[in-house]
Amino acid sequence: QSTHARQAPRFLPTLRETAYAGKRTALKQAGETVTSLVGHYAKQAESGALPDEQARASAMKALNDLRFDGDNYYWIQDSSPRMIQHPIKHEMDGQDLSDYKGVDGKNLFREAADACAKGGEGFIEYMWPKPGKTAPQPKISFVKRHAKWDWIVGSGVYVDDVEEEVAATRNRVLMAFVLVAGLVMAGGLWAGRKFAKTMVGLSEAAAGLARGDVGVAIAATVSQDEMGRLSASFREMTESSRAQAGVIERVAAGDLDVEVAPRSAQDVVGLALQRAVGSLRDLVSEADQLTAAAVE
Repeated sequence: QSTHARQAPRFLPTLRETAYAGKRTALKQAGETVTSLVGHYAKQAESGALPDEQARASAMKALNDLRFDGDNYYWIQDSSPRMIQHPIKHEMDGQDLSDYKGVDGKNLFREAADACAKGGEGFIEYMWPKPGKTAPQPKISFVKRHAKWDWIVGSGVYVDDVEEEVAATRNRVLMAFVLVAGLVMAGGLWAGRKFAKTMVGLSEAAAGLARGDVGVAIAATVSQDEMGRLSASFREMTESSRAQAGVIERVAAGDLDVEVAPRSAQDVVGLALQRAVGSLRDLVSEADQLTAAAVE
């Protein structure tokens, strides 16, 4: 496997981390908003405006009907952990969840209780069945505890879309790098063969360039005859190939600010490399737009 192929997707972990951070931010905002709603009903009970039982029932009714970002819902459990209310799986209401095991073997409700015991809130990750999917999908949830009632309110979102977009972006980036590398190697092979037929003295260097060895050295000459001009042109070509290879190395390391300057309007490889780098910048721009959309 080439160095380019290994290094090309270096920015993808950042894309994944940023997208997940956006999901967590949106989840926390949604969770804190609904916990404030629970606090509102708790204050009504505390002030005597509502009986405690009625205040709890009103809060449960509000959360049971509430949705965010589409069909995402809120569940209520306590620290035992015991399910107080699940708006989708009503058969779980009132159940002791101490020995619960999900499809991934995790007790997500125990993890929710542990997270709230440590800091009053937190994030948990687990697998959960998703409508329209045959297999369980990854999900993250934000959980926050209302201490007076010992209610832990949880809300979650699926993150399989993040992984799918990261995988699609990785495939597009790798394909672009393969095309760039192929253009440079094809250009070197074509030039190497042409010069090898014209001048036997340069055949070894041409063969090296054809193999992708842009480090081949061509001795400088002051001769102005046909041989001297041929040698000078070949040296200029190898230097240009080294420069183009340097551009690819920088792009492979994640530097998309590199500038590609074709030598002329006939520089097919340089122009193709310039377009390829532009395409990579567009891909990163698409990734940034995905991240922005996830945060919103």
